[in-house]
Amino acid sequence: MHIRLFVWISGATWEKYLTFVMAETARILSSALVVKELLEISMLPYMLPVSAGLVMIILMLLLSVVTGGLADGFDIDLDADLETDGVGGIFDGFLHFVNADKVPTMLVLSFCSISMWMTGVSLTTLFNPEYNNWIGLGILAGGFVVSVVVTRFAVMPFIPLFRLLKQGEDNGVKVEGHKGTVKSIELTEKFGQVEIIGHDGPLQLNAKLIEGSEALKRGDAVVVIERSEDGKYYSVAKLEI
Repeated sequence: MHIRLFVWISGATWEKYLTFVMAETARILSSALVVKELLEISMLPYMLPVSAGLVMIILMLLLSVVTGGLADGFDIDLDADLETDGVGGIFDGFLHFVNADKVPTMLVLSFCSISMWMTGVSLTTLFNPEYNNWIGLGILAGGFVVSVVVTRFAVMPFIPLFRLLKQGEDNGVKVEGHKGTVKSIELTEKFGQVEIIGHDGPLQLNAKLIEGSEALKRGDAVVVIERSEDGKYYSVAKLEI
């Protein structure tokens, strides 16, 4: 079910927020003590996880540039095996809200990390100049909420592009019946990725296990059964060897 959050946020409010973040960022960057100030804020206890996450995202993006694509080791399965249906439904709704089911995970994480770090730095300089950790926790919570909403709208322009790429990635290849392997950390009835060998080389497909199947791990063999009616994923089954 589609999560509708923050419908009260008007366009004018978003314009003011973006103007504020850009102004605060520009002010810090123009300061003679820019490096020291940014390091101090980034190393604060409540900002340290955000800063570490941003550094990891940057390193992963640099690695993707060097290798010509995202390394398999950094493939992230966002749909964990949630045993509680209620929690699983909320998590699925969250993924849908940030459009993680329509664009690559790395794109979502990049926008979310950058937005959260910028918001944290800006709000800290404005509301927490003494670097109080309790106030910082509130800033961190607010920054997460803001970054999620910003990410949702920031990735929207990329959705048509990746939809077109997805539609064209298996042209000329009869995918049904192909054997492949699980490429995501885990493949479940709700989420995962598999790789098959097409005419032009490997193809990665969004996939879900057929109903009643146990979750599979990266490297397990599968066979493609059929494409979903909306064309967003393929149903696959474990290949018994």
